[in-house]
Amino acid sequence: MARLEIADGRLRLRLSRIERMVSLRGSDLEIDASAIVSIEEVENAWPHLQGIRAPGAGIPDMLCVGTLRHQGHKDFTAVYGRGHATIVTLRDAEFARVIVTGPRSTVAM
Repeated sequence: MARLEIADGRLRLRLSRIERMVSLRGSDLEIDASAIVSIEEVENAWPHLQGIRAPGAGIPDMLCVGTLRHQGHKDFTAVYGRGHATIVTLRDAEFARVIVTGPRSTVAM
């Protein structure tokens, strides 16, 4: 399962081998922490997902792993089930948002 962390001025999304394979990413996602606009904790990620998944894998309300493309921007998602999620909004980065499910985030600005 994907894990978000901030260390050494970088936001890192640690992906499992399967998540890297399904999302067609060769490595973890790393973004300069200065690109973070906001970090939001939500109880259900699904209402926040927008766009067409390409590349990636998905089963509605079960999993959405990969890139979602929507109106000129891209989000990276690692969403499983309907549990708690963290949404990181970014500027001047490869992705507009990173959305990850899992326990309450220890990531703070």
